Amino acid sequence: MIDALRKLLDASNAVAFPVVIVDAKDGAQPFYEKYGFTVFQHAENRLFITIADIRASLG
Repeated sequence: MIDALRKLLDASNAVAFPVVIVDAKDGAQPFYEKYGFTVFQHAENRLFITIADIRASLG
């Protein structure tokens, strides 16, 4: 996951997208939350993290 987040951070520098959204499989929500993703209010299997949060967590 760390490698994927680093690649997304690099890609955001070229394409400039503000968030990453994932559709988690059933039961995978805690895995993504461990890496800083936040659950959408009305869709528990859809989570997001901002590029700013990725940048802050990876330094």
